[in-house]
Amino acid sequence: FVKQQATRLAERLAKEQPNSEQARINRLYLLTASRPADRDEVETALAFLDQCARDLQGDRSAAWVQLSHALFGSNSFLFRE
Repeated sequence: FVKQQATRLAERLAKEQPNSEQARINRLYLLTASRPADRDEVETALAFLDQCARDLQGDRSAAWVQLSHALFGSNSFLFRE
């Protein structure tokens, strides 16, 4: 179920922010943590996407699913302050 929701979220992000990965990361954080990503989080997310895409033979879309899935398991998503 979570993997399916991560796929849907990655697809949504691609539609809403097709031209900017940084904007897409900010939107991802807005949707999962109710705040924009800070600069370190953006840099970390971009590095994660690069490494994940390399591991997945260049499949950047699948990397976005992995990033979305990772944020579903984050404390920011699971616990609201």
